[in-house]
Amino acid sequence: MLLSEFITITFQNARSTKRTELLHQAILTEIKKDYPEFDDLNWKFEQRLPDGYNYYMEGGVRKERKTKKGNWVRFFKIDIVGFDKNGIPRVVICVKGLNNNVLQNVFNYCNTSLGESDRLLYGPHENDIQKMIFVTLYPNKTAYFDKNGIVKKIENVAKRMLDTDPSYMLHKKHGNTIKIVKYNYDINELENYTHKSQFEEGITFSNLKKI
Repeated sequence: MLLSEFITITFQNARSTKRTELLHQAILTEIKKDYPEFDDLNWKFEQRLPDGYNYYMEGGVRKERKTKKGNWVRFFKIDIVGFDKNGIPRVVICVKGLNNNVLQNVFNYCNTSLGESDRLLYGPHENDIQKMIFVTLYPNKTAYFDKNGIVKKIENVAKRMLDTDPSYMLHKKHGNTIKIVKYNYDINELENYTHKSQFEEGITFSNLKKI
């Protein structure tokens, strides 16, 4: 699955595992092209990694949450993980593929990224993870559907994504371990479609850019 292929069907199978799998395949294809140094990693989707909630403070001392067998008890599911030959996670990728009704949740996206970075990079694998990549795919402008699927307005997604950019905070806390990648594009049919079902049948796009 190529990114250009996924975008045309981005409105199909909303919130389904089928859509998620295709999105992850498309993003991983792009990441592999950009990071040839990670060619030897074993890539897997939807992986549970122990996170920072395995630690807590007691009397000013950090304590660990483990089972009687010595296993971690708190985990966080990551979209894409690249493991080395010893099974150690070296690259983690968090993916967001936005398409419609974006602005009502616009602060949730950046808040989620901030939380995800801390959960992983302050967790048991903080010294193992070499790169944490946040990838967001979104249209510059998109439709807002009402409960009946009717297009009620056009949202200016690109402007709001800039207004809620967490990159400064992410780099401030975690330095060069963090990489932020954004892909945006224009929906060619945006001014002509009036109902959600039309978008679900498929779109065409232009001006795909990587930021």
